[in-house]
Amino acid sequence: ANYSLNVNYDLSVDQLFAANKFSNNYDGISPRNFSVERKGIREISVRFYKFNHYVTGDEAVRQIEADGCVSEDVTTLLTFAKEYPLEQLRFPIVALGSGSLDDSFNNWNVFLFGRYYDLERFYGLITFDSNFPPNYRFLVSCK
Repeated sequence: ANYSLNVNYDLSVDQLFAANKFSNNYDGISPRNFSVERKGIREISVRFYKFNHYVTGDEAVRQIEADGCVSEDVTTLLTFAKEYPLEQLRFPIVALGSGSLDDSFNNWNVFLFGRYYDLERFYGLITFDSNFPPNYRFLVSCK
């Protein structure tokens, strides 16, 4: 399935998190470590990319790009979460284009997850080097 979005890059990461009303508040994600460089509004169609096996971030990005797609950023992920809030209750959703290096040079990416039984929606960080299980979905746009 494809999902249409109007991504507003003039909004800060903090504004997008506030608009989503997630069930948790995590200090590790801020405009300082997830800065938005683009400006304006981007009309885009996104979809999920799925693997049927465990995959690292590098493997996922290589395959996604080989198929003519691009891993989306944190602004697109948070816009998606606001427009389609129930999707993250079905499976975790990762934005591999949202990477941020910490002081130890770990590459962190934002992901969304939730619990369907009580409709709780959460966000967190996961390292790019993780072995992502088959139930994870990657938010991408394709040409």
